Amino acid sequence: MAPSIDASLVQPVDFRPKPDKVVHLEETPVIDFSILHSPESGNLESVISQMRKSLQEWDFFVIENHGLAPELFDNVRNAMAKFSSLPYEEKKKASRDLKNPWGYNDKDHTKNTRDWAEVLDYVVNEGFQIPANMEPDCKETVALKNLWPPNPEEFQ
Repeated sequence: MAPSIDASLVQPVDFRPKPDKVVHLEETPVIDFSILHSPESGNLESVISQMRKSLQEWDFFVIENHGLAPELFDNVRNAMAKFSSLPYEEKKKASRDLKNPWGYNDKDHTKNTRDWAEVLDYVVNEGFQIPANMEPDCKETVALKNLWPPNPEEFQ
């Protein structure tokens, strides 16, 4: 018996990439943060302009000379690999919900088709404040907190 794929994961034909229309990535945008440590005026505006352009044209960019220790990236990458290898039921313990967008999710959609991806969203600054509702005159805020998975412990 041939393996089957959940229909929610199949992109409709009209939305599938057309081989003759695929844009080949020439060069990933790279933004050098080292200029932010220079006293020259205009550096911050230059970096912001580069970020804006990269996000408008590419939706992402790579940061060079950010000052973060390589060990930090290694630790996060290793903890994320451990989390990714956990059973589904264990990962669901950190599922995000309608009240808090941070946490585990495997149900994102792009163009009405479920993505083939798992995500664990979190923020560096715990207790991030957002308006309590979408009303323009809303004065009340709520603090969003990370929904840390119980495992691996070092990920918290």
